[in-house]
Parts: sequence; structure tokens; C-alpha cells
Amino acid sequence: MARCYPQTGSFFQGLGITAVHCTCTDSAGVSNSCVFNVNVLAFVPTNIPPLATCPADVNVVSFQGNIGSFAKFDNAVCSDSEDPVGSIIASCDPQTDSFFQGLGNTAVNCTCTDSAGASNSFTNIPPVATCPADVTVVSVQGNIGIVANFSNAVCSDSEDPAGSIIASCDRQTGSFFQGLGITAVTCTCTDSAGASNSCFKVRGPSYLHELETGASPARPMA
Repeated sequence: MARCYPQTGSFFQGLGITAVHCTCTDSAGVSNSCVFNVNVLAFVPTNIPPLATCPADVNVVSFQGNIGSFAKFDNAVCSDSEDPVGSIIASCDPQTDSFFQGLGNTAVNCTCTDSAGASNSFTNIPPVATCPADVTVVSVQGNIGIVANFSNAVCSDSEDPAGSIIASCDRQTGSFFQGLGITAVTCTCTDSAGASNSCFKVRGPSYLHELETGASPARPMA
């Protein structure tokens, strides 16, 4: 049996090449040997980027004139397998309390970077809610209101499959709209992380009786 030095299972200190000598000796004392190398390479750690978890979408109401509004939101949460809990703070662009100009959706990108420089980010683009056109209906006699039928809003989202998001409206089609005037119907499309709101109006003009003079038939008011 060959005898090697260092033996198998030995600890090879440091980096680089170490020669292992193995010798075979027969019963007559004649021996022969061979040499092979063990090369210890530098350890290169595999860094797993941190996980970024963003808060839900935020809806704010614009200042008068639809110029926009300030928005406050919670920071994203960072978690990492190599760094202590709470040691990584997310950086968001735009930051909370920023002024968001005009109307519509603005994507906020939050990034988590660990101690090794690996980063991950999360940007949720809210779904788009496309509402039907405004509906105008004529009240029943006595101006008590009318039942209004309308199509549902259509939701589309860049992250979710087509048709997977169904709009939810605070007044359903076939509802009775009491009295006269404009009633706002709000329809909401919600994806896995947030929502986008839109609305349309149901207009209920009055119902006029035919005048005794016969000069004017029943018609809706403008």
C-alpha cells in the first residue's frame, strides 16, 4: 500500500500548490514514488442580493387646480441573508414627502444595497383603470331618480396577466340613482401591490310634464 505525505484528509494551509509525495515499497525493500499537487484556490463568496419589499401604492388628492400634491409613504423594507436585520436602509426616488406634479401615476423606485455592494430594487407600476364614458339618464316622473346601467371599467397592468384584474365600483350597474344631478361612481383596479382609481358620472336630469297649453311635450332638461 502506498504511503503519502501529507495524508489524505490533511489540512492544506494558505493558498497555492502543495506537492504530495506517495511511495510504494515491496517486501524486498525496493521502493518507487510519485508526486501530485494539491492546489488551494482563493475563496470567492457568492453574494445574494438583498430583498426589497415595497409598500402598497398611495393615492393622494391634488391641490386645487390639479397641480399635484405632496405624498407621504412608508419606506421599503430590506432583508439580506448576510447582513444584520435592520442594517440596510432602502433608498427611494422620489422620496417620501416629495411633491408629485399634476395628475396620474408616478413610479417610485426603492433600492436596497448590502455591505458587499449587491443591490435589488422594486418598482411597482400601478394598473391603469379605463372608465366608460359618462352616462346621462332621465328621471322617472316626479324627479325621484332612475336606474342606470353602465359598462364596467377596464383594468390593464404591466405586471399582471390580461384580464386578471377586475374593476370594483362603489356603485354597481343597475343601481338606483336617487333624485337629480351628478353622482360620481368610483371604479378601482387593484394589482398585487396597489391600485389606481378613476371615476365617471351619472347625470340625472329632471322630467318635465307636458304643459296644459300643449306647447311642449315631455323632455329631459339640459
